[in-house]
Amino acid sequence: MYIHNVLTLPFKCFVCLLVFAFSGVAQQSVSYGRVADSLIKVVKTGKEDTNKVNALNRLSKRFYNHESFDTSRFYSTRALALANSLKFKRGTAAAYNCLGVAYFKQGNYAESLKNYFASLKIREELNDKVNMAYLYIGIGGAYFFQKNNKEALTYYNLAMKIKEELGDKVGLAWCYNNIGNIYISQANYTEGLKSNFAALKIREEVGDKEGIGASYSNIGTIYSDQSAATKDPVEKEKLLRESLKQYQKCLDIMNTLGNKQAIATTLTNMGSVYYDLKKYKEAQEYCEKALDLAKKSGVLDIIKESDINLSNVYTAQASLATGSPKKQAELYRLALEHYKAYVSERDSLINEETTQKSLEQRIQYDYDKKEAKARVESEAKAAIARAESRKQKIIIGLVSVGLLLVLILAVVILRSLRLNQKQNTIINLQKAAVELQKELVEVKHKEISDSINYAERIQRSLLASKELLAAHLSARHGQNQEGYFVFFQPKATVSGDFYWAGILSNGNFALLTADSTGHGVPGAIMSVLNISCIEKAIEVEKLIEPAEILNHTRTRIIETLKKDGSEEGGKDGMDCSIISFDFVRNQFVYAAANSQIWIVRENKLHEFAPDKMPVGKHDKDSISFTQHTVQIQTGDMIYTLTDGMADQFGGPNRKKFMYKQLKELLLNVAHLAVNEQKIIIGDTINKWKADLEQVDDITIIGIRV
Repeated sequence: MYIHNVLTLPFKCFVCLLVFAFSGVAQQSVSYGRVADSLIKVVKTGKEDTNKVNALNRLSKRFYNHESFDTSRFYSTRALALANSLKFKRGTAAAYNCLGVAYFKQGNYAESLKNYFASLKIREELNDKVNMAYLYIGIGGAYFFQKNNKEALTYYNLAMKIKEELGDKVGLAWCYNNIGNIYISQANYTEGLKSNFAALKIREEVGDKEGIGASYSNIGTIYSDQSAATKDPVEKEKLLRESLKQYQKCLDIMNTLGNKQAIATTLTNMGSVYYDLKKYKEAQEYCEKALDLAKKSGVLDIIKESDINLSNVYTAQASLATGSPKKQAELYRLALEHYKAYVSERDSLINEETTQKSLEQRIQYDYDKKEAKARVESEAKAAIARAESRKQKIIIGLVSVGLLLVLILAVVILRSLRLNQKQNTIINLQKAAVELQKELVEVKHKEISDSINYAERIQRSLLASKELLAAHLSARHGQNQEGYFVFFQPKATVSGDFYWAGILSNGNFALLTADSTGHGVPGAIMSVLNISCIEKAIEVEKLIEPAEILNHTRTRIIETLKKDGSEEGGKDGMDCSIISFDFVRNQFVYAAANSQIWIVRENKLHEFAPDKMPVGKHDKDSISFTQHTVQIQTGDMIYTLTDGMADQFGGPNRKKFMYKQLKELLLNVAHLAVNEQKIIIGDTINKWKADLEQVDDITIIGIRV
């Protein structure tokens, strides 16, 4: 089986895209849990003063640094309200800043800018130039990610002016660094190098060795990126060798400083450049050094990058060792070994993030629970006090009017009779109104249900038909033998998941499995738009290459959603895989966007990694999707799927099903007939979720070669 792979791009930990704007609240280097507990204690028991404002802002910072953005905004919003009530301007500015950073890290740049500017207005009133400079950098960063390079440059230059005025050369160097990134994003490598060399010069003047190393790494990366953009092989090699030269300078400095993480990262980058130079022996040497050092340092991110790089290096070496089958087999074994390690490390990182977020949510839950209990107790005591007060007033009133009560008793009786008559009339009218409302609700419910059912029929008509799938996936297996199954279980009547098939103009059979943004009615509407864009790419533009089809579809979706009325246009789209089958040559060509393809062959499951970007608006939407060719053989079981089953909660511990368990399930059933596989998959997921709600649409398609 031949799989076309490209070595992972350099792991650029030194390239600092932005220096975020921070509030003026100091942080201490202690464990996350202890600090969070102590700050929550201050928030819960402390006085309503500036110390509590500072504690709330510090909690907000800790949570956005750990990517718990909703919790971060909860604390900064409380800080903002308290600071405003105390007229504590610095606390107000810091709270706005925390909100800005949380929104920024979440990719909501419009809200980020709104809060940054609110903070900036106060910092300007206070003439707080240090934090003004940080805010200018943060604002420049938000504009940068909105692709508004003109405004980004304006604010980076304002930050530079203050940094020069304050004599902050280290900060000035980072401004040059960020300006360089704007030019690099425009593929203006000349200006990008100019800015980074300016940053390097300043860092050399102040003796900032860590920064000097970062500059060399940035410059090396620019040369590497520039080499990828040139088609002249002589110029490409020249740029790659210059990249190595800069990385070597960085490595020398980091060795002096003893920065093991930076050393491992630089070794990984150098291994990537040697790979591009097709010097696989050197690439292997540097990647192995990086892996060894990363393991000693316990840096899982770099371990993961080193393993995938080594997997690709061994694969490239194996493809050249055609004259020695034994050596070739050993190299493929090593490639597979490192790839398995990469997958394990990637899953570990995901699990660590999930565990960390669960811890943060538990801390927040415990605090909210205690606070709610205290509030309820306080309100209960206040209610008892109010009840006692009312009781005393009632007694005094009754005593005061006791003598008069006998005189007005007759009047009261008459008024009571009249009131009862009015109440009976009102009750009868209310009953009639309730009955009428019930009838109206039933009519509206029927109208809505009929509309949704009609929409479901329309959407199902757009899916790949059984006749089309059978003609191309079952016909080769003989009469009455199924060659495929489709397990399609939407969360609601209509679905954001869909599957589409068609014949390309070169005669190949194309199959697309997709997960549109959202589910239910919004997801279904998005799926109709996605199908329309796919069909135009294939039927109107006559595109035949999967990568080109996804590129064109992405452009159409972005252009269409620009009209949604928002400032930056819609960010919806889909995750999907598209496969072009050539059964004559026993191969298929695919491109995938955040959507995996698996093959079970001889009791082993092979994964085909997707591009980590959606078909829609994204910070990588100017980058083309990659295309891969895969050889297939009789007996292979090919699976395409969305993430619905892996993300479904259930089981005895109410946890996600996860991809690991799904892989084990498919490995166990792959040898069975396809209709039996479908039944087992359905029974498994429905038993797993039991009485829990289905969280997303579920689609799994299996194809027997």
